[in-house]
Amino acid sequence: MAAHNLPKCLEPNSIIPTDIRFLFKLGNDSVKEVKAQKVILAIGSDVFEREFYGSINEKKDEVTIVDASQEVFQAMIDFIYNKQPNWKDLSISFLCSLYYLADKYIIGS
Repeated sequence: MAAHNLPKCLEPNSIIPTDIRFLFKLGNDSVKEVKAQKVILAIGSDVFEREFYGSINEKKDEVTIVDASQEVFQAMIDFIYNKQPNWKDLSISFLCSLYYLADKYIIGS
């Protein structure tokens, strides 16, 4: 039941605050972001667990991502939060990028 409610944590009107922002710099000097809660990411990924709570334990609330688009990274975060995409609507390129992130962050099904 709790996993079913996880997507609510990412809704803009959620009263549960986010504590990490992933930043994506665009060519025109603008920035896109993806917000999340560290503890939920740590539960979904050993890499995030080590980064936020383990020996790496980075005490920052912003991380710049350079090897993925904001859209693909958001899809990975959505998956961790138990949001299920319509896989048929995603391009092969998008899915390959998503697979790369899932492998990098050690995210299983």
